[in-house]
Amino acid sequence: MDPVSIQTLPGRTIPVHGKDWLYFSGTSYLGMSHHSGFRDLLLEGLLKYGTHFGGSRRSNVHIRLFETVEQYLAQLTGFEQALLFSSGTLAGQVLLKVLKNEAELVLAPGVHPALWDMEGPGTSPSWDSWASEVAARIQTEGPTLAILSNSLDPLRVQRMDLQFLQHLTPQRRVLLVVDDSHGFGVLGTNGIGCLPEFLSFKSFEILGVSSLGKACGIPAGAVFGPPYWIEKIWQSPFMGGASPASPAFLYAFLHGAPFYSTQRAILQRNLAHFQNALQQRIEHFQYISGFPAFFSTEPDLAAHLEAHEIFLSSFRYPTPMDPLYNRIVISSLHQPPDIDHLVHTLDTFF
Repeated sequence: MDPVSIQTLPGRTIPVHGKDWLYFSGTSYLGMSHHSGFRDLLLEGLLKYGTHFGGSRRSNVHIRLFETVEQYLAQLTGFEQALLFSSGTLAGQVLLKVLKNEAELVLAPGVHPALWDMEGPGTSPSWDSWASEVAARIQTEGPTLAILSNSLDPLRVQRMDLQFLQHLTPQRRVLLVVDDSHGFGVLGTNGIGCLPEFLSFKSFEILGVSSLGKACGIPAGAVFGPPYWIEKIWQSPFMGGASPASPAFLYAFLHGAPFYSTQRAILQRNLAHFQNALQQRIEHFQYISGFPAFFSTEPDLAAHLEAHEIFLSSFRYPTPMDPLYNRIVISSLHQPPDIDHLVHTLDTFF
């Protein structure tokens, strides 16, 4: 099916050919874009801060809200400091530019383009061969290394196994940079994501990066880390030259904690409903407990669901030349009858 062009944000449904199809796609896992209480908070933020702050964070006019949200993010995740950007990709790219001046970059297979240098990692080796090579480099004396990886692969829906690093004794300075854009807000206690897990890697300097535009539903991103690196990023021309995240959205994020909590609870109920109803057929999917995406290798699954007016995530990523990924994405917006119809339709496929 060709891409669908729409004029409104999709929620639990999407308009296709004049009809409302069920929508099991996207990354708005908690459905904040359609949450009335969250929208009210956003309106409050707009009335208080306006639509946009177009100045530099380093100008002689400071909006205290930025620092307040950064302190909140650091406290939430257990990192010493956090620094906000207008998107997760910008956060990753600015961090990358700063790291290049002090470290050799080592990109893990499947790492998000936010952490790509120029054209990306090139031909991706298997995870095992990459891990063996990295382990050998870490345990050999040399310049500082920066290992860049996702916390999880949201396309194939699997955790990235970085635990092997715990058993190594580095012979050089090593930074571990983890992108948790898809885990943050959904996984972990109170939605803290996967980043806090890596703080136990005591032989490494840990840096985190995340979009806040997935589960959290706001156009912003953040870098997490120790003061040394946060200060390096703060002083960089890329930080000074970029417009910051919208204060109105940050206001809604900061004050929307109760809504996020409620939506996470609804999401987990929806996931339990889906998995229980699908029963043994869940084995046809690759998934992570608590994460709302289900990956299928079946090339005809998208066409089958579309024949029953169900739209799932099915596209080539990150470029048109890359593999096709078929995923079912459950959100907090879905209702039990939506999930029942999806499961019934899957019953007729498997």
